[in-house]
Amino acid sequence: MRLPTFALEGKRVPRLIFSILPSPQVSSHDISLLMKKAYEIGISHFDLPSPNHLESFRELRTLTEDEGLVGFCHIGAEQGVSFLGRPLHSFEAKVVSTLKKNIFPLELIQQLKRWGVWNSRFFFPAVSSSEVFTQKEIDRLSLDSSRFDQALSLFRPEESPFLFLGGRYGDWIMGLGRVDLLKGMARMVREKGFIPVFSARWATFVLPKAKSLDVAAYAIPINRNWSLFDLTQACALVKKFDRPLISLNPFADGKLLTGSDEALAFLFRELRVHAAVAEMGSEEEGRTILKALEKFPSVIPHEKHDRACGQGNGEIIIHAGREEFNDRGSRRGKASCNPNHTGIQPHDEERGHQKRQASLDGLLKDRVSPDPLSHQSGTGIRKDENQQADNGNGFGKEQQGQTRRQQEIG
Repeated sequence: MRLPTFALEGKRVPRLIFSILPSPQVSSHDISLLMKKAYEIGISHFDLPSPNHLESFRELRTLTEDEGLVGFCHIGAEQGVSFLGRPLHSFEAKVVSTLKKNIFPLELIQQLKRWGVWNSRFFFPAVSSSEVFTQKEIDRLSLDSSRFDQALSLFRPEESPFLFLGGRYGDWIMGLGRVDLLKGMARMVREKGFIPVFSARWATFVLPKAKSLDVAAYAIPINRNWSLFDLTQACALVKKFDRPLISLNPFADGKLLTGSDEALAFLFRELRVHAAVAEMGSEEEGRTILKALEKFPSVIPHEKHDRACGQGNGEIIIHAGREEFNDRGSRRGKASCNPNHTGIQPHDEERGHQKRQASLDGLLKDRVSPDPLSHQSGTGIRKDENQQADNGNGFGKEQQGQTRRQQEIG
């Protein structure tokens, strides 16, 4: 089976990356069993959101000796930021109170509650504080290079060439107006030999502000049912965004799996998203998703397409960061050379599958993985001078900060 692919900084990646049992409560043993089954049916690129996932992935990679297995590890932005010499996450209640005060007016919170998305998963844990950060304190947040370097040391570029950088603190640090800290972390990720992918949750808030980051792609939750803070606004932003985008939660926690073809068509054809991270809770779900994925073409760079150009069908090409169908598809673009030509040779899934089957026989049959301070006054959230004036969330603008940093990291 050949899966459709796209390119991230010269590396070919399947348009679907699989996240195996992503719940943090799942054991390494359960993850290992399902990751093995996913591998057997032809899946080679895995999202690794937790230490248990990384442990299971390394075990599978060692046992199979398959260098074609690729992981996407995660590093939270909180790992690289300190305040007064202490990790920023030790001030989490104060960070939350500051963001709620400055970014989330009551009417927005009420609307998000009506939509059923105002929860700790996408926004804030159940913590509260009467204190908020002043602008002066926000300016004193600093890049903690030594701690971030230590966090990076847990990963290896040869097994996880890409790193998802951000998470919920990606949104939060952006909300505090300190995009310079994210730039510094992205630079350190590259210095260690990884390719950063910025991940966030608040699509309409983050996308207008994050384009100055030196990252390969941007990952946000978006699907046919919802996106944050508003699906209509998020779709409009995504359609005109000129950098590679990856959909998180493309099947809306499994609600769209029965119509997986339509869910992927919405992302790949209507929104022109490059790829998605799909949650997989069983082998049956994996097979269903793979079958739906077969109907979609690879994304090839515009320059490669021009060199190979002729007449053909439905390939997708990239121009200025966005893809277009050829004349037989629904979007603009020159035709490709032949019906089966992808422009760039994709990962050879058929040969990889044969290697997987041979290497797994006997090795994994009965194997079990081991279990493994501040003012009460209101603050203005300062805009970084590289940020756009429009905050992109459709619910008012951030207040202008009163002070400016002496220099910006990155």
